[in-house]
Amino acid sequence: MNRTDTPPAPAPPAFDAELDGFVAAFERAAARDPAAAPAAFLPPADHPKYRAVLRELARIDLEFAWDRGAPRRVEAYRDRLPELFADADGLRAVAWEEYRLRQAAGECPTPADYHRRFGIDLGGATGPAHLPRTSVLGSEAGDEPSTMPAPGDRVGEFELVRELGRGAFGRVFLAHEPGLAGRPVVLKVSSRLVGEAQTLARLQHTNIVPVYSIRRHGPYHVLVMPFLGATTLADLLASFRGPGGLPGSGKGLVSTLAGHAHRTTGGASDATPAPPAGDAPGLSRAALARLEALSYPDTVLWLGAQLADGLAHAHDRGVLHRDLKPANVLVTDDGRPMLLDFNLAADAADPAVGDLPAGGTLHYMAPEVLAALADHRGHADPRADVYALGLVLYELLTGTFPYPDPPPGPPAATVQAMRAARAEPAPSARRFHPDLAPAVASILATCLDSDFTRRYPTAAALRDDLQRQLDARPLAFAANPSPRERFAKWRRRHPRAASGASVAAAAAVVLALTAGGFLVRQQHLGRLEAADARHGLAAERDAVEALLIDHDAPGAFAADAARRAEAVLAPYHTDAADWPAGPLLARLPSEEAHAARADAGRLLMALAEARAALAAREPDPAARADRFAAALRANEQAAAVTDAARPQRAALRRAAGLPPEPDAPAVTPAEGVAESIRAGRYREVIERARPQGREAHYPAWVVLGYCHLRLAENADAVRCLDVAAALAPDAAAVRFHRGIALHQLGRHAAARAEFDAVLAALPDHPESLLNRALARLGEKDHAGAVADLDRLERTGARLPRLYFVREHARRLAGDAAGAAADLRAGLAAEPNDPAAWVARGRARLRARPADPAAALADFRAATRLDPGYLLGWENAAEVLSEHLNRPDEAVAALDRVLELNPAHAPARAGRSVLHARAGRTAAARADAARCVGADTPALILYQIGCAHLLCAATDDERQTGLGFLRAALRKDPSWGRFMPSDADLKTVHGVEAFRAMVAAAAVLAP
Repeated sequence: MNRTDTPPAPAPPAFDAELDGFVAAFERAAARDPAAAPAAFLPPADHPKYRAVLRELARIDLEFAWDRGAPRRVEAYRDRLPELFADADGLRAVAWEEYRLRQAAGECPTPADYHRRFGIDLGGATGPAHLPRTSVLGSEAGDEPSTMPAPGDRVGEFELVRELGRGAFGRVFLAHEPGLAGRPVVLKVSSRLVGEAQTLARLQHTNIVPVYSIRRHGPYHVLVMPFLGATTLADLLASFRGPGGLPGSGKGLVSTLAGHAHRTTGGASDATPAPPAGDAPGLSRAALARLEALSYPDTVLWLGAQLADGLAHAHDRGVLHRDLKPANVLVTDDGRPMLLDFNLAADAADPAVGDLPAGGTLHYMAPEVLAALADHRGHADPRADVYALGLVLYELLTGTFPYPDPPPGPPAATVQAMRAARAEPAPSARRFHPDLAPAVASILATCLDSDFTRRYPTAAALRDDLQRQLDARPLAFAANPSPRERFAKWRRRHPRAASGASVAAAAAVVLALTAGGFLVRQQHLGRLEAADARHGLAAERDAVEALLIDHDAPGAFAADAARRAEAVLAPYHTDAADWPAGPLLARLPSEEAHAARADAGRLLMALAEARAALAAREPDPAARADRFAAALRANEQAAAVTDAARPQRAALRRAAGLPPEPDAPAVTPAEGVAESIRAGRYREVIERARPQGREAHYPAWVVLGYCHLRLAENADAVRCLDVAAALAPDAAAVRFHRGIALHQLGRHAAARAEFDAVLAALPDHPESLLNRALARLGEKDHAGAVADLDRLERTGARLPRLYFVREHARRLAGDAAGAAADLRAGLAAEPNDPAAWVARGRARLRARPADPAAALADFRAATRLDPGYLLGWENAAEVLSEHLNRPDEAVAALDRVLELNPAHAPARAGRSVLHARAGRTAAARADAARCVGADTPALILYQIGCAHLLCAATDDERQTGLGFLRAALRKDPSWGRFMPSDADLKTVHGVEAFRAMVAAAAVLAP
């Protein structure tokens, strides 16, 4: 395998906190506004680090442009940053950045080009002579900075276990995430910005690997993804090229997959620890049984149909992959193929897409892409992805690549040789696999047509033909030249009509259509009806359960869960005493019938819970009793097939105010996830609910996301809910909770989009209207927030919080009279949930005069209603310490927060300040030390600085406190506005370094 010769990269600078402050400010602005100008973020021209900041901002801006799919060249900075061209070292650094980005995109730049353009020397480099064809987890083997981390290191909170791959964009590691019970994740660590997360944020599909988040840790940019296995199609192809050759069946492919999963994960050496036992490979027999029953060619067609469906999803959203190859297709341990590595993806809707440089891996480039590469033109078209997928399927089906490897040589000669080879039709796949169906060979030929106008027009068209072949139906897009195969397909679809006896007695068949034929048809339709009803149970089970995760969930979710459960259970007539033996279940094979009964039992229990949730919200006593009675009926029906219904029955009777049954089992809060959630034991639920293995488990991810949300771990909540959304893109409950978490993270536009989606499915959904109004406030759309809240009021829903949110929106919009009226109405309304109690308490603090004692009573009412409600405890601590001068009680309230969530940094930082004020120096410093991490927010850094300065007895200790304040200002200069009047900082108000710090912050955040 040849490697790319690259010029010596400028040595990465040592991490410079001051420089990083300027860069981070620009990155935040550029993430919000692609038109942000680097020049606006430069320090004064006489600043000692002016040149270093100048070149770094230019490099970052260049990376952002390429990541957005709108590459620009260094010349674009002549007018934007003219000083750059007077700095030879800076110009070389930015030119090197362009060189590297062009190489990564598949171009062939040369140092001579840069000498001609700028008169600078990049070294004796050449372009990529022969890019490698295979890699692990989508990264090409290549050069990367020597400062990259290694297994055993920590990157932020992640512990690196072992390297999975490396390449021009960085390295890929298996890591543990201690904050989520040590779950395994995949980290793509790069020294450059990664546009992949922004691309994947638009995609939610079961055949596309999702991204949890993108983070920055010191000099590294880190893409965090779920660990779903370490086996790619490239690994399987390598196995097939061994002595055994291609598998003879789908079962053989599954065995190969299992063996590779064991070697790469379960068989890790002592020096390379395997993932936790809960995440060791465990092949799901239910998920893999369909593959084992197929022939090997049909297994490949199934994999191809899945991948084509994922590509179609991406293409429909304007995303072109541009680097599809075996190494960029993960095969999870339950047999699901998933697309990886969207680093080179392009946005088809971008006006500049026609100028996008050709990119990808040479061996999997379509002829038109190779032509564009050779001619230094742009190219981006969905049919190039179809071509690449055709090559992947060809390799899988035949064990060979259809074109010869070009001889090593200069890049231009390599590309020319490949263009010449691809100008000829690819050899028929049947030449290497004579038993392959002619229709399959035709599908491959259509994918690989050198004229892209004769190729499959879309990935969706390819998916349809692959599925048609699996279903023995005629192809819709590719030709099928074999009459024998067409007849064989017809016979598979009509086995009775095609039998010899039936053909010989066609007249008898016609005459019997009104008798025996009708009966056969009815039996066939009955089996289809049973299978369809069974599919409905499996499809709705998880969705219905997830709607009921949150015991404070909107009533509309409970109503939706009940409606969906009733609809899917209706064909089974569960109101009959012998429903488990009904005709729909009797028509299924025994194993399928057993699974269907289990799913029906779970749905009946979910129906009982939904009805009970609606009963709890019912103000009329008679209607409430009727709803609880209906819940108990659903539970009784579930008891016919599952023992789990008995504990639920006891809980339902208790909620309805009925006495327990004599033989009812005891139910303690620790027995079920729902009971633990109701008791506020979210951390305990996280430990218990974490999905075991990498098998997709939708409800568990929803539970995890919800519990992280209740613990104010919003980033973790979004990651878990992202996985749930990938498994069920249309689940309203997932989008609702994800919207709340995104809003809490300050991602208000993304939050609003989530609530838009919920409201499209559930019009006038009260809680979504309220939360969308909050998101609009975050976007400074005050009028839109008021309109949402007015609409909410017209629904008649009883949500007292709407008055406080609208008061805030009207005040910001300049409607003082309306704001005052809303404040009065809100204070007069009786809160009906913990959030409403906290909202009223906050309003009491805003009122004139403020009433902190009444506010404290509201906050305590919230914690009585929900003992795990962090916001209630935090607000109680604030009013006790800042308004009522009762610091010891405030510390006790924060103790409760940290008992619920020891990792809650805001509570620990606040407690450190309270300890410092009370002279408890050791306790203050211990709390402060536990708050510091790679991504510590500005507020926490500010509080840590205050605590250190309150405890400082020496100049060194004061410098430590000032250092934390400086770090806070680098992340958010607006905190400088509060520092001159903060009593916790009075010991340094006269210090020159402090004054200079505040003055610098005022420049960055006027």
